[in-house]
Order: sequence, then C-alpha cells, then structure tokens
Amino acid sequence: MSSEAAVCPECDGTPADAAATPGPRAAGVEGTTTSGVPARLTSVPDRLTIAFLDGYGPIPASAARALAAGSTWSRLVLDPIDRTVLEVSSPAYRPPESMARLVRSAQPYCAGPTCNVSADSCDLNHRIPYPVGATSVWNLDPGCRRDHLLITHGGWHYRQDPEPGGPRTWTTATGHVYEQQIDGDVRMVARRPLAQVHGDDTPPPF
Repeated sequence: MSSEAAVCPECDGTPADAAATPGPRAAGVEGTTTSGVPARLTSVPDRLTIAFLDGYGPIPASAARALAAGSTWSRLVLDPIDRTVLEVSSPAYRPPESMARLVRSAQPYCAGPTCNVSADSCDLNHRIPYPVGATSVWNLDPGCRRDHLLITHGGWHYRQDPEPGGPRTWTTATGHVYEQQIDGDVRMVARRPLAQVHGDDTPPPF
C-alpha cells in the first residue's frame, strides 16, 4: 500500500479531535514505513480517517502523509472487534523481514513436495504471482531455489486449499498432479494431458 493510499483524501487536515475513539465497528490498518516510523490509521463509522503516531498520539491525515512520503507501507489489517490479524501485506515484491520470519516460522521447510530444505535457506514464493498476488503472509511459501525456479520458469504450479490444514495440489510440467498433505504425505492423483497443462500450441517441455 503506497503512502498516498494510506491516508483518506476526504479527511485531509481533519483535526485529531474531530473523530472520537473508534466504535466497535471501526476497521483499523496499521503499518510501519521503511524510514522506521510506526503509525496506525483507523477508519471510523462516519468515514473520517485519523492517524495515530506511536509514542505521540493522534495526528491529522496531512501530517501522516508527510511522514509517510517516499516510504513503503507494510499493512496490518485487524479485526475491529477482537483485534485478530486478518492480513499482513506489503506493496513491494520482497517481504519485510518481520513478515519473512512469520512465514518461515509457520512453515519451517520448503513447500515443495518431498523437499526438506530448511525455510531459513529458502526463497519466499508467491502462490499467486506478484504483482497480481499480494506480498502477504497468506500468499507466501518458502521454496528452495530449485523448487522456486521450477514454479517461476519450469512450468510447475500449485494450489493451496484455503481450508486450515488443507492440502496443496501440485501440477508438474509433464501434467502429473500430486496432492501434498499437511503432514508431508504426497501421492499422485491424476495425469493430465499436456494440452490441458500448456495449451494446444505449446510444445511439451522436453
């Protein structure tokens, strides 16, 4: 999310006391600029937006824009009721270090089937390719360099079941389809014709 998008233009210059403490239906977005200035933006039900600067308090939206100018925001979206983290994302291709640590902590090994390379030695692969897919915790998986290159250039792709603990379904360049369970178990479930994998006009990858 760019610094321009982080502040609502409708409320530019709104005094901090013009918006009361957000009610239970308010939605919050928190971020930290690359210049190291942490800030929190809170949308309240009457569509006003104010910014909260950590260690200082509420500031006008225009001041928040000035602080964020030239910086990249890492966005943290929270549930307005129980503060559950709903999304952590960045507009950049490379995730912030805190996001990378979170992904690698949740997935300690390469996401590739049968691969046991430590996540600490892996790239972070976008499930939905960037920039269509966001740089966010839900869209990143650790991938060793070999598996990352297979996905990026080798004709492999995979789909993650959205249900918690759901399997990954991998399709290789040759059309073999494998289902990878959360416990690491992998089994072949289908063999698709190459025309379905690459399209009728694309030659097979050999």
